[in-house]
Amino acid sequence: MSSQKYKKRIILAFTVLFFFANQVQSLGTKCNQYIGDSYFTLDTLKSATDYNYTMDDGSIIYWNFCQFAHHKCSENARDSYALVQVIDGESGEIDECTRLTSDQQNSDYSAELIDKENAQKGIKINIKHGDTYEEESSDNQDEEKNWQVRFIINCKKESDQDNSVYSSFNTTNVTIKENTYIIEGESEYGCPVLQLSKIWEYLGEHKALFAVILVSVGILECFFGYKLLKPTLFIIGYATGFGILVAVLGEFIIGPDSNSVVVWVILIITIVFGALLGYLTMAAKRFGFMALGFWLGVVIAFLLNNAFLYKIDHDSVVWITIIVLGCIFAFASCILHQHIVIISTSLVGAYAIIRPVGWVADGFPNEFTVVDQIRHGVLTEIPTEFYLFLALIILLAGIGMKYQYYTYYQDLAREQDLEAQKVSKAEDDFSKSQSDESEDDIEKQKEEKNGILAGIKNFGSSIKDKLKGKKHSQNSDLDESLLNKDEKKEKINKKQKKIKKQKIQQQISDEDDDDESQGIKVQESQEYEEIQKNKKSNKSKQSANLEMTKVGKQFSNKNQFKRDSTQQIEDSSDDNIENDNNQNLNFGNFNNNNLKNKNQKTSWSEEDEFDKLNLGQQQQQQQENQDQQEIEEVQDKKKKKKKNKK
Repeated sequence: MSSQKYKKRIILAFTVLFFFANQVQSLGTKCNQYIGDSYFTLDTLKSATDYNYTMDDGSIIYWNFCQFAHHKCSENARDSYALVQVIDGESGEIDECTRLTSDQQNSDYSAELIDKENAQKGIKINIKHGDTYEEESSDNQDEEKNWQVRFIINCKKESDQDNSVYSSFNTTNVTIKENTYIIEGESEYGCPVLQLSKIWEYLGEHKALFAVILVSVGILECFFGYKLLKPTLFIIGYATGFGILVAVLGEFIIGPDSNSVVVWVILIITIVFGALLGYLTMAAKRFGFMALGFWLGVVIAFLLNNAFLYKIDHDSVVWITIIVLGCIFAFASCILHQHIVIISTSLVGAYAIIRPVGWVADGFPNEFTVVDQIRHGVLTEIPTEFYLFLALIILLAGIGMKYQYYTYYQDLAREQDLEAQKVSKAEDDFSKSQSDESEDDIEKQKEEKNGILAGIKNFGSSIKDKLKGKKHSQNSDLDESLLNKDEKKEKINKKQKKIKKQKIQQQISDEDDDDESQGIKVQESQEYEEIQKNKKSNKSKQSANLEMTKVGKQFSNKNQFKRDSTQQIEDSSDDNIENDNNQNLNFGNFNNNNLKNKNQKTSWSEEDEFDKLNLGQQQQQQQENQDQQEIEEVQDKKKKKKKNKK
């Protein structure tokens, strides 16, 4: 018995979690009652023999629960749940018989709590429309009344009952008030099988507020679920966290007699916990997508269960369906999360819009207890109104899906256009930057080349000036050296004349010498001088060629030329002057020719330098023309692109 109660408590807890206590006013038959936030089952009060009670006047009352009484007023009399027989004391036969109820199965029946503030007190059951009450009413003599019976079943826990007198229903008192027989007794089945805690009572009392919230959220989710993705993930996480914590704390922590302060503290805790879980599902989108998929499976399971799965007479069918469909759609959301988000928000939103209507209009059975309600006779079948609600949910979900897909593909096309514009703009910016960079590079190169050429020109002019100054100094030095050489030449000539005189005197004194041998000696002397002159001339030419080669190499290397050209010219000039002086000391005539050759070589070296400068200027001019052509080509390409865009 305890396991059955526990299972039913869990069922009712989740019922309130999803739909905030779907309250139904006294629906059903005589066996099961769902009143307010409490559930009573009287099926076990059925008895194979009728309950009875003997009145003070000797009349006997017979009754039964959940079925008609076995006693009848006569064999052909109509059935009744309770009847009163007046027995003749002498004969022992039935002198009079009165039916206290009608023979209707699902009408003329009502139930209410003994204490509306405390369901633990028990339940009252009223069954009307018995036989006609013959006594006239003091208020209205023309009003026709019928007998009726009222069962007051006080809650008596099994542990509190006296086992010696224990029965399913212990009658404590029977009274008559006008046309009503009041049968009062005790039973454990007068206690609610399931009862919501204070937190459920609070939610049930404010179901209109929660209905407005559900409808508002349902409209947003049905038509804008994917567009409002982050709020959607937050709402699904918040509902999951809030619902789970309320179900656990409301059933296992808060009792029916809990203090209201404790209830408010628990509500605040559940709100904070729901907000944290909502933030988690919003931050970890994959987890949020899985939660959406699972809720899609839950709603589909609810609808299928109410549509036809209830015919499988087993309490676990709805739970198995929820788990299977929830897991399938949760895993599917990892692959097709865009479509799962649109489908789930549309269907769950439509369900949230229509479901609160069932709280007011009835006809929408409780998804978790529908099997028990039909099994115990609270419902004989699914109301026709439910299929109308189901059609409305499907229609509204279809409209929501169509609208969401329409906006989704519109946004997708808009994003693609923006991406294409960004790519085109990036390409234009890149080409523009490339052209700007190329123009800047060309300008920089041009400036660098102009700077180099200007430096070369300045350097060339400075070298030219230095060469001119050096040449002038060399000429002045040469003039001085020539004067010294002339003086030395005169001395040499005088010396030679003196030597010749001595030779002539020696020839005269040596008249016996052979004239032919003297001629040979003179000729040999002249040939020797000529050979020496040729050797000196060749050496001078070789030194001049070496100097020209060095000057060319130094000019090709600009920096080296700047550092060494001046010193080289000075050293070369000094060496040449020194060589010329030495040559003039030995051979006077050859020195003049060598100076002429050197001056000629120096002029050649200067001409080569200026030719190379002119060649560099020509190359710079060619490079400038080529750069200008490249700039014009880039500008032509930009103009063509602008024309194509227009």
